This record gives sequence, structure tokens and C-alpha cells, in this order.
Amino acid sequence: MLLSAIRFWLGLNVVLLPLILLLRAQTPQASPLTPAGVLWTLGLSGAGFALGLAFARFWPLSGSPMARAIRTALITLPAMGLAMALTLTLQPPVTALILPLAAFLGSQWRLPIDSAAPSTR
Repeated sequence: MLLSAIRFWLGLNVVLLPLILLLRAQTPQASPLTPAGVLWTLGLSGAGFALGLAFARFWPLSGSPMARAIRTALITLPAMGLAMALTLTLQPPVTALILPLAAFLGSQWRLPIDSAAPSTR
């Protein structure tokens, strides 16, 4: 389980880092992404992904669309507040909005089903 979660988190960062580089290249006033910015990106996405996994453990997804919408709002609002607080207090070199995105994706992540495991009937 831990290995597949790490693989998902690394895949998330493989998508996030080129997007950040592309957005910084398109913005005229943006400073270049430094190694500290990369570490901030990895840390914020890791913290958000862990927050999403913890949330999913205590409140798993249900089939009802209304329950899914409420659950999504309840993970997004605190994660956005945490990201805003981090931005105001620590002023990271990258946007702290990575945290709520990773929290949302982490709460949607499911443990892959092992097809080689014997079934109990």
C-alpha cells in the first residue's frame, strides 16, 4: 500500500513540476524555479496528499452524489484555508495551492486491487 501511494505521489509531482515550470516561463515577472522551490513543491504536495489520505480513511467515498459533493467540500475548504495560512506566514517560492489540489487527489485515491491475491469464497 505504501509503495503504491508513493508512486501516485511521485506521479502527481511529475505532472505538477512541468506545469509550474511552464507557467513560470509564460509569466513575465516570475522568478525562475530554484531547488528550494522544487523542495517546497514536493513538501506541499506530500502534505496535501497525506491530508487527503487521512481524510479518506475516516470518511470513505460513497455512491451518493450528494454525499460525494459534501465530502469534497469538507476536504477542500480546510485545505484551502491551510494553503492560505501557509502562503501568508511562510511565503513559499511556489504557490501553496498545490496543497489543496494534492489533498483532493489524495482523498480520491484508492488502494489498487491485487489481482494475484487468492479470493476467499
